[in-house]
Amino acid sequence: MRNILKNTQEVCHYWSNQVQPSGKAGNVSFDGARLYSYRACIGRILDNGTIALSNQGYSVTTSKHQSDASGAARGRKLVHVAYPDSLSDSKLAAVNAVERLLRQASTAKARKGSYLTEALGYITSFNAFAEALGFQSERLAIPAMNDATLALIAVSVKADNKARNDQIKERAIQAALSLADVLAIWRAGGTQHYRLRQLPCALRVNGDAVQTSQGAEIPLSDALTLWPLVRRAMLHHTAYDIPQAMGHYRLTQIRADGSIVVGCHDIAYAEVAGVAALLGLPV
Repeated sequence: MRNILKNTQEVCHYWSNQVQPSGKAGNVSFDGARLYSYRACIGRILDNGTIALSNQGYSVTTSKHQSDASGAARGRKLVHVAYPDSLSDSKLAAVNAVERLLRQASTAKARKGSYLTEALGYITSFNAFAEALGFQSERLAIPAMNDATLALIAVSVKADNKARNDQIKERAIQAALSLADVLAIWRAGGTQHYRLRQLPCALRVNGDAVQTSQGAEIPLSDALTLWPLVRRAMLHHTAYDIPQAMGHYRLTQIRADGSIVVGCHDIAYAEVAGVAALLGLPV
């Protein structure tokens, strides 16, 4: 018996026709009735001759193996389930798929019929799988798919969507409040926090230095010489390019709106004016 086969197609052919007990090529193998891609069972020959193929989404490579398995089983009685090696897992996957499709159908404008047909296909295929394994009691009932039932589902979908959107908004509010709290703590003299980099550059006075929320600082004396230049730019509605040293950094621009650029720090006028007010300068 030649256990190492030429390619995936030959492995799938040998498996579907049970030419020999086992075989493999690359990452595809079979052992008796079960066909594997890597460690995932993607096919199984049931006792009544029905072939169960996995309809679970996998990687591109395993998807190619699934396609080869389907081709090798052409002409045979097929059922498609998520996990050919597990009745319980396949049942749960089918139930979840049907629920998802009914929810989609309940709010669909153009594809309602397609969703309902697909949902029915999941049920029919799983039931055939359960019957072939001798577990008729595990069969899924076909749910009501009329307009009244779908309307009720649509109400639930809209409520769930609203709750989800409300949660997203609440998280955004909490995130913003948390950032505001971090900034307030820093302005009051707290330590630098990496999350401050998510906010526009802020300023604070700390001893004899003016510090930015992005981790830079300039001497307070340099900041005092900057304020008259900012006021002049705003008074004359004129921007200035002034290559002036500010501690270890360089002032490169004062805009007409009073905002400034120092090194890589773009600082809004409100921040500059806030420091001026703290220092008792005319604002």
